[in-house]
Amino acid sequence: INKRNADGMVILTPLLNSTSSSTSNFDRFTWQQTEKALLHHTINGCIYFVPAHDDVLQLYEELEKELTSNVASSFLTVDSYRLEVLSGEGIPIPEIKVNNIQGWLAGAGKKISNDNLPTIAIVASYDSFGIAPALANGVDSNGSGVVALLELARLFSRLYRTPKTHGDFNILFLLTGAGRMNYVDTSVWLEKADSRLLESIEFALCLDTIGTGEGIKLHVSRTEKDPKAKQLYDVFTSTASQMSIPFEIVHKKINISSSEVPWQHEQFSRKYILGGTFSNLEKAIPPMTRTDIFDSSLDLNILIRNIKFIAEGLATYIYDLNRPNVSVFADDLSLSTDFIESWVNTISRYPRMMPYLSHPINYHPHYQPHHTTNTKGSSKENVFINGLEKELSKYLTEVTKKTSVLTKQESQDYVFYDKTIATLSAFRGKPVSFDIILSLFVIVYISLLYTFLKGPRNTWMQLIQIFASTSKKTKRTVKQ
Repeated sequence: INKRNADGMVILTPLLNSTSSSTSNFDRFTWQQTEKALLHHTINGCIYFVPAHDDVLQLYEELEKELTSNVASSFLTVDSYRLEVLSGEGIPIPEIKVNNIQGWLAGAGKKISNDNLPTIAIVASYDSFGIAPALANGVDSNGSGVVALLELARLFSRLYRTPKTHGDFNILFLLTGAGRMNYVDTSVWLEKADSRLLESIEFALCLDTIGTGEGIKLHVSRTEKDPKAKQLYDVFTSTASQMSIPFEIVHKKINISSSEVPWQHEQFSRKYILGGTFSNLEKAIPPMTRTDIFDSSLDLNILIRNIKFIAEGLATYIYDLNRPNVSVFADDLSLSTDFIESWVNTISRYPRMMPYLSHPINYHPHYQPHHTTNTKGSSKENVFINGLEKELSKYLTEVTKKTSVLTKQESQDYVFYDKTIATLSAFRGKPVSFDIILSLFVIVYISLLYTFLKGPRNTWMQLIQIFASTSKKTKRTVKQ
């Protein structure tokens, strides 16, 4: 754009949720690297991402034909095109609102009073990020973490419903936003939480990108020298061994002086709470470089396996199960494939980039969520966020949604604009040769009509008079 001084650039994105040929040749890594490169360059123009539908591909082929054809042939045969976008100028969004949703499974309190029961926190961030907000679905990152949290809430609610399997731990389920902004909403939640609650948290397990990969990793900050940490790590190491799952514990020290928070559990660690993040990622990726517009799918079998692994590990810890090869979540307590698949499909239809989850958006028909009837003039928060709250209310108690407004410092001084979707129109025009030939045809037609009406002799004499008068005017101009 900068070199050619163009007004904008159109990028055709593959149809990742279809069986078209563009999907079969899809190179996810190359596309993700392209997106990251665009994010880190200053571009003097607009960039439009257009899904490569058949009609769009046809237009692209015709444009390519126009560019590659020689001058003579294009002059005679090739139509010209003009692309136009009528969306108006974007307006900065004045404030960024973030919602967190939490719910509880209260422990049985067989040994100690409920007020003093230890708490296990299961946490996931639901937002996504991408250079094109309307395409940032983030199915694996971090849609998989959200789906896993919902299934864990469903599973343990069934265990806690029965007196015999009612555990002695409170379980807190927490969904947070602004994960790509250094998990600032997690930090806000920790600042506002009751000190007694924070003191009761035995550990916090964060779920992030667990829907792909051969194995799973637990990223932690505390070493095995801490007895509680060693107990937790040993439980999941043993569970992974029994389930034959490649498992690794990755230690990373927290740089308190750095403002960057690459893992969600580090916000808990800064409050001296034991925490860890389950993920298939080898290492942390800087928050604002984790892009999601090409993250449109996951491996359902891998996700189910990882959810079962986490659930079995938690059950082993909660119920202090020392017997090997004991599966808690089997038979009637098995994971629900239909439930998990349904929520994966739902999340794949919702871009969840901040601050657009709480900002009113008029959907373009192409991006209209399939299961909504009227979202014009309303925000996606009314559908997606409220949907999460409603789902958790089926299994948990005291489910609440709290909204906070980020300060400029918390939002890292990023400015977001309200225009995320526009209509790109292509206008076809005839080649120059068409106008020339049409003009010649009109001249010849008028000449023949005049000759027919006046006769050939009168027409000829009229032409002589015209040229003669023109010649006289020229001579007078030269003498002067």
